[in-house]
Amino acid sequence: MNNKKPSVLLVNPEEYNISNMNSCRFPVSLLYIAGSLESIDIEVNIVDLKINTIDEIVFDDYLFVGITMLTGKMIKEGLNVLQLFKDYNPDIPTVIGGVHPTLLAEQSLKNELVDFVVMGEGEETIKELSNALLLNDVNLFQDIKGLAYKVDNKIHINSGRVPSNMDELPIHLPYHLIGHDLSQVKLLPLHTSRGCPFRCAFCYNVAVNERKYRTKSASLVIQELDYILKKYPNVITIDFQAEDEFFIYPKRIKQLFEAIEEQKIKKIHWSAFLRWDTLSRVDDDLLNLIYEISFPVFSLGSESGNQRVLDEIIIKDIKINQIIEGTLRLTEKKINHISSFMCCLPTESLDELKDTLKLVRHLYEESLYFSINGIFMFNPIPGTHLFDRVVKDFNFNPPQNLIDWGDYEMGMLPIDAITWQTKRHALFCQDLSNWAKLGKPFAYFRTYNDFINDPKHKNTINDTFFNFLKYIFMSAIQRLRYKTMFFKYPFEFELIRQIERLQQPKRLQRLINKFFPAFKSQM
Repeated sequence: MNNKKPSVLLVNPEEYNISNMNSCRFPVSLLYIAGSLESIDIEVNIVDLKINTIDEIVFDDYLFVGITMLTGKMIKEGLNVLQLFKDYNPDIPTVIGGVHPTLLAEQSLKNELVDFVVMGEGEETIKELSNALLLNDVNLFQDIKGLAYKVDNKIHINSGRVPSNMDELPIHLPYHLIGHDLSQVKLLPLHTSRGCPFRCAFCYNVAVNERKYRTKSASLVIQELDYILKKYPNVITIDFQAEDEFFIYPKRIKQLFEAIEEQKIKKIHWSAFLRWDTLSRVDDDLLNLIYEISFPVFSLGSESGNQRVLDEIIIKDIKINQIIEGTLRLTEKKINHISSFMCCLPTESLDELKDTLKLVRHLYEESLYFSINGIFMFNPIPGTHLFDRVVKDFNFNPPQNLIDWGDYEMGMLPIDAITWQTKRHALFCQDLSNWAKLGKPFAYFRTYNDFINDPKHKNTINDTFFNFLKYIFMSAIQRLRYKTMFFKYPFEFELIRQIERLQQPKRLQRLINKFFPAFKSQM
């Protein structure tokens, strides 16, 4: 008699690009699925291709192989994994989930490598599917809400599933399944909400979550935070960025941080998404408390510096003055904040794009606590308002099958594929997206001491005099680029890259310290 416990393999097919486990963002969605499966006594194996290689995958006759997918490269990498398993044993069921398969379930199932699609949240769906597979009863598939599947090459799409009650989800996620020694990990995710009630025209949330927003209670979040920090004592950073908006209910966040203060939980670094209009509903007492007991970094989507673009194209439901006033307020509270912007939107004019560049320059001049993580090229995502608009009004021709979606490079569409803008505008936006890099401070540092004492750099390993000179040089060129709107020929990036490749910073710093000590002390 074979008493071997049934097992599954879950794969996160993000591209391998990391060697330092301490800075890795874990695939939270797969951890929730894993916890759900473990609750019904199924053994779970996870391979995260962000930190593992495909050669580390163990081939076995799993109950199923599950892959999470977002539009773009994750599809391509995920299909590569599925092909390997179909070559190994074509009878192993394959399951895909995530935003892209949820939005295009039928199209995804037309791919011969895909047997099942889990639509939306998968914790309950995957348990019911596992039980049906264990019983080897295809008739049970039709009753599983949130499931799409094939039987004899005929596609079936079941009705959707009611979203989970967040307070009923497990709080002890199986981080150990990632497959690395976690004793030295310094960053872990904590997921406290799902969905978003807003209607941004570029965002999948409207279609996937139907503008619904659900949260864990503050008391449950505290329990989970306490569990993480006690089990993994080297963790110093909590990442809330797996959720779309952290502050929609300020009262909940206030309860959370009051409990952190009351229970004397250690002072942690953390990051989360926040909207500018939501910030206006967060009172000063809460911001003061957050600053006093933690090291926060807020991420905010500004998108554009032009009100028409925000109102009519993006449907962002924020005002330019909220961005400016919010930056000033966070600066007053000494809270670091990062903002993202967009370009190459349909009907966006060059003058409207200039408004974005002017706003970025203004915000950098006003604050040492403000930075941007990019001015990103707009990419149409299936299921969004802007996707439908560019297909209908601008004859955009999207991929028609899962394989082609795997070649759909987010932020790097071929210029000829951008039908909603002129070629000249698209080329300018491409340069802008590639080389308008003001993620680091705009270098309004007067002295070297200003630099090393600034909260963005203090206590980091790269605070060298070489880096101070690098920031001054880079930001001077970037200020000139923003002023002239000239983003071609990025010589400054190549120059810095070559210097760093030669590993000269330490040597340069020693030379400066030896031969120019007076110069350094006067900076």
